Amino acid sequence: MKLLRIFFAAALAWLPSNTFSAAIAVGSGPDSSFFLIESPNVGQRLYEVSYTHDSENPFDGFFLFESLLNADPELDAIVNNFGTEEAPNIFLDTITFNSVSESNDFSSGLFWAHWVAGGQVGQTQSLGGPVDSFLDVPDQEWTFGSGVSAPFRFIEPGSYDAFTFDSDSNPSFVIPEPSSLALLLPSGLLLLRRRR
Repeated sequence: MKLLRIFFAAALAWLPSNTFSAAIAVGSGPDSSFFLIESPNVGQRLYEVSYTHDSENPFDGFFLFESLLNADPELDAIVNNFGTEEAPNIFLDTITFNSVSESNDFSSGLFWAHWVAGGQVGQTQSLGGPVDSFLDVPDQEWTFGSGVSAPFRFIEPGSYDAFTFDSDSNPSFVIPEPSSLALLLPSGLLLLRRRR
């Protein structure tokens, strides 16, 4: 047992300097994407969401977010849909974690910003207009998101989405190499399984 603890401590020390309050695995399936929530009160909470990828009918970032909301009893959220029911355009307003809420306050410059790495984002020619094209997002760097729901965000295996509550600065979480992350998730920080 002591050797096991030393192994996991060494694995965590080898990762980039991320501090987690939890690493939570959600769902089932051969493919995984990741969702990070980062704020002063929540800290960094990284979720691995497992699913079966279908390139013909890809999931959006909101699928990831709903999955972790359904699985983590400490977490709740209020979202606003600025689109329609048929074509949603969902943005986060409030996250509540352990009964502490953080809500958008644009006058003070604090709001929940969406960030992505990997997968695709839909681009529009005009604000509120239809999606005209799709762009691949770089895998190992954060890019400001254009909306968490389809058709503005489609996930692919290994992609990341994040909500940060820190004006518009990108997440401080350094995206690890996939082999490094595999060492972190089984380390027993906190695993929560939910069938989908």
